[in-house]
Amino acid sequence: MANITKEITYDIPDKWQTSTTALGKTSTQTYTGPETVVAHVQNGVVVNAYNKEKEDGRPLAADFIAVEIDCNVNPMHCGILWGGFEPPAHFEVEVGPADRLNPTVADPTHPSEVYDIQSFVTGWDGAAWKAPTFAKPEDDEPTMDDIRASRNSLLTTSDQNVADDMPEAVKKEWTDYRQALRDLPADYPEGTPTYLITLPQAPDEVNASSEVAEAALADANADAGEGVVKIADQGGRTDWQSQLPPGIASDD
Repeated sequence: MANITKEITYDIPDKWQTSTTALGKTSTQTYTGPETVVAHVQNGVVVNAYNKEKEDGRPLAADFIAVEIDCNVNPMHCGILWGGFEPPAHFEVEVGPADRLNPTVADPTHPSEVYDIQSFVTGWDGAAWKAPTFAKPEDDEPTMDDIRASRNSLLTTSDQNVADDMPEAVKKEWTDYRQALRDLPADYPEGTPTYLITLPQAPDEVNASSEVAEAALADANADAGEGVVKIADQGGRTDWQSQLPPGIASDD
């Protein structure tokens, strides 16, 4: 049987990684994949999902159950658990001091960013799929206290790099660097997620060309082969930008 194609309209939160929906925002995504996906569930957890047409007839272990998902009815579950969505685009965003490399974010309106994926993985209650929940910030994301601790550590270790008898040009580089550390994180808009905050680069660090540095940043922030949509190529404002905190490519 040929794949089906379903366009899904789904609720998104008022802001990325929040839970309120007072603004009534929605987004759309297209699912392209099998009409029926089978999820193997063990102790309430989906351990794998596959196209029903690919079943090989092997029996399941005693503690597994097979749950069929009708992708005409639940295309979001099929898209998250099996696949069938295009990967999210990644966008360059301008935030913080002008001398820092701009970070990138995955499209916050994409299902993989809108939803807590674990709410799909653990969503089978034995009779039906529970409603998925919105994504929240990761528990292991650094806090502002972590940012300040890193800043303070760099200030301490760099103190020995400034001496009265060093060339003025070199001294200025270090004093400027240390001032940039002192300005952190106050030089970022209030509410900036910590993963978008970039530490200034010390003068003695190996400083690759901007092209190489930007390429490395793109590799770190984007899925393989997807690349990053640069600010100059983003055109007019779109729904993904309004999902970000104020001051970060946002209309607020």
